[in-house]
Amino acid sequence: MNDNTQSDHASSLQSAQDLDTLEPVAAVIGLDWGESQHAWCLRDSSGQVQRGSVVHESPALHRWLEELQKRFGSQEVAFAIEAQYPALLAAILEYSWARIYVIHPASSARFRKTFTPSGAKDDCPDADTLCELLCHHRHRLRPLERSDCQETRALDGNCRQRRALVDQRVKATLRLRSALLAYYPQALDILEGDL
Repeated sequence: MNDNTQSDHASSLQSAQDLDTLEPVAAVIGLDWGESQHAWCLRDSSGQVQRGSVVHESPALHRWLEELQKRFGSQEVAFAIEAQYPALLAAILEYSWARIYVIHPASSARFRKTFTPSGAKDDCPDADTLCELLCHHRHRLRPLERSDCQETRALDGNCRQRRALVDQRVKATLRLRSALLAYYPQALDILEGDL
């Protein structure tokens, strides 16, 4: 056996072992963000697939999540969502029974392109793609750690605040420079352009 064959064989054995150690979930949900509605695709433990959408409003989203909690009796449900939607992530994190897998948008796009070479894209197939990706490759994906999430959200909040302050400073500096150019241009020479 050459080295590539050995590593492929070891990889497939590892994948089989990972499948055996996966904690079971009551359902897998692919959730695709939309401006007015979030499309979802749900596959329960019996293999039944359901599709739908939920309005992009916090009360509607929480109502839907509470319905899922009742339906599955607070058993763990795996969610696949794309990484670029922190508001959606924050809403789902409020529910302890939700196990979240954040999928890089490029990964889901490549997976979708495998089955739709035309590149056609709309919300329901994206939700299907995320659900399919999680159903078949959950053993290779890492769920989001809630402790990391709280720290990451705090860091994200601090970074956003800092960015807002920097933007305010830049605006104030540009206004001051503009006013000085109009009324007292020598001030810029005196300050050597450092406002």
